Amino acid sequence: MPFKAQRAQIKSLLRELGLEHVQVDTVERFQGGEKDIIIISLTASDPSYISAVLEFLFNPNRLNVAMSRMKEKLILIGSQEMFNATTKDIQKFEELIEPWRTLFRKIRTYGEKLWSGTLEEFVGELDTSEDKYQKILNKYKAINMEVFGINEWPKSP
Repeated sequence: MPFKAQRAQIKSLLRELGLEHVQVDTVERFQGGEKDIIIISLTASDPSYISAVLEFLFNPNRLNVAMSRMKEKLILIGSQEMFNATTKDIQKFEELIEPWRTLFRKIRTYGEKLWSGTLEEFVGELDTSEDKYQKILNKYKAINMEVFGINEWPKSP
């Protein structure tokens, strides 16, 4: 399952940085808890995979848990491919994705853009000579990504 793999990868990278105390988990495991800073990492970028697990990925309850756990800052990292996926049931897709679109609109309006560019640019200064990094970069280097942070959830007008 890609979620467990991404969680393990993030934990490994944090350990290398001496940040093993940082909690990394799935949305479901954060239910009922709060943290000063929440980073949401959207794992999927393959359109066919996204279409296959659309209802799970875009479940409004998961979105609610994800955005309501932060005390100070919410950081969202994800691929544009999340919103380019298609499904046979367009109406169902629109219903599922609308809360996420609203979230992205609010973050883009009220948030601070922390990064924009390709994955290759993002890791440009890192030592990627190791084989495992090269494989990842070769596969995903052209993926465009944006990183936004928001300090306070905006009140509805």
